[in-house]
Amino acid sequence: MNKKYPADWGGKKSLSWKIRRIYIFLILRLQMNSLWKSTFRRKLLRASGIKIGKSHVGQDVIFDNIHPECIEIGDDCAITYRCVIISHFVSTERGGIHIVMGRSK
Repeated sequence: MNKKYPADWGGKKSLSWKIRRIYIFLILRLQMNSLWKSTFRRKLLRASGIKIGKSHVGQDVIFDNIHPECIEIGDDCAITYRCVIISHFVSTERGGIHIVMGRSK
């Protein structure tokens, strides 16, 4: 078990891993709705495991739901309409890459 990436809890075939994947998927789909303010979107993104500062996240932004804990967005970033941010397809050894945007604390 890799402690750095909590998405790997119990291995990919365990029930806790599957429930966590469904939870993250639903949270990330919910944040895409155009009804929410950016402040509420940030709360939803934090609930999915993404580290985010005081940045603007617009509607229809797609975040990686495989390894969202590898994404870190600092202050003063503007992520706008229909951006796609992924953290997999690069390193299969670690499970993804670590993405850092903006000023980190």
